[in-house]
Amino acid sequence: MSTPPRDPRPVLSGERVTLSPLRGSDKRAFKALVARNRDWLAPFGASDPHAAPAAGSFSGALREAKRAAKQGRSWGWALRLGARAAAPQAPAAVLGQVSLHSLTGGAARQGSIGYWIDRGFSGRGLASEAVSVVLDHGFGEAGLHRVEALVHPENAPSLALLRRLGFREEGVRERALWVRGNWCDHLVLALTEEEWPPGGRNSLA
Repeated sequence: MSTPPRDPRPVLSGERVTLSPLRGSDKRAFKALVARNRDWLAPFGASDPHAAPAAGSFSGALREAKRAAKQGRSWGWALRLGARAAAPQAPAAVLGQVSLHSLTGGAARQGSIGYWIDRGFSGRGLASEAVSVVLDHGFGEAGLHRVEALVHPENAPSLALLRRLGFREEGVRERALWVRGNWCDHLVLALTEEEWPPGGRNSLA
C-alpha cells in the first residue's frame, strides 16, 4: 500500500451521496436508524460471537473508528443523501454505512468492503453509488490493488450490487462469518484496480 493520505477518511462525494465519518452529533439519528433497520439487517448481519450485547458507547465506537483509521486497519464512512457542495457545514442524516476494513499493505495492498443502507432508501441505486465512490478512493488515493467482499449466498441484493460494479465471484469461504448464531459459508467476490473503470460511479445504470 502506498503512503496513506494525511486524512485516511476524507469526505467523498458522488452525484447523489456524500460519505463522511460519523460525528458525535449523529448519535441520536444513527441509533434510530439502526433500530429501524434491525429486522432488515438481521438475516445477513455478521457479528463477533464473543462480544457482549450492546457493548461500548457511541462515543467509544467513534474513538475506536478514528484510531483504526489512523492505524490503517479500517476506514469507515457514513452514507448521507446529497452532494457535499449542497451543505458542507451541515451534513445530512445518516442513511447507512460503507467501510474498507481488514486492510493490509506491503505486497498485497488489499482490503474488504462492507456496506448497508436504510431499507426505505434501498432499490434506488444509492448504495451502488456509495460503494462506487469508496472504490474510486480505494483504488485511487488510498493505493489499494484488490478489494474483496464476503456475501451470504442468500443475500441476492448485495450480490447484484457487486456484480453490477464488476466484482468477480472467486469461490466459497467455508464457515467464514458468524451470522445468527452460526458460522456461515460466504461467497468471495473480488475486484482489482486493473478491472476498475475510470469514472465508474458515473456509469451506473
